[in-house]
Amino acid sequence: MAHILDTDFLIDYIANLPRAVELFLSLTDTSDRICISTITYMEAYEGTIDSELGRGKLTQILESVDLLPFDDLAAVAGARLRHRLRLEGRRVSQRANDLNVAATALANNLTLVTRNVRDFADTGVERLPYI
Repeated sequence: MAHILDTDFLIDYIANLPRAVELFLSLTDTSDRICISTITYMEAYEGTIDSELGRGKLTQILESVDLLPFDDLAAVAGARLRHRLRLEGRRVSQRANDLNVAATALANNLTLVTRNVRDFADTGVERLPYI
């Protein structure tokens, strides 16, 4: 199984929250592939701009995961997802970054590691929630 890490997970890992650290170590042992999207990287980098230590941990994570671009496959998956959600009367614009992460997961057949299960519940993305 391959996984994509959400921003909330990265933030928790950078903050050394035990559950996030334990799960990351477990995933490195058991996952076929661990990725983050460029969208997640942008959000996490923004959160570490004022913290040299935080940026150092983010750089360390990048050495052990694949950085996935928001490419043409993700763009198509995202357009389809946004269209479906709008037809269903669901929120789209307020969670654009989350939907782009979901589209990247869908386009690459990845399980999303997140504690933000609410914003991803209607996306069709397989999720690995953690607390």
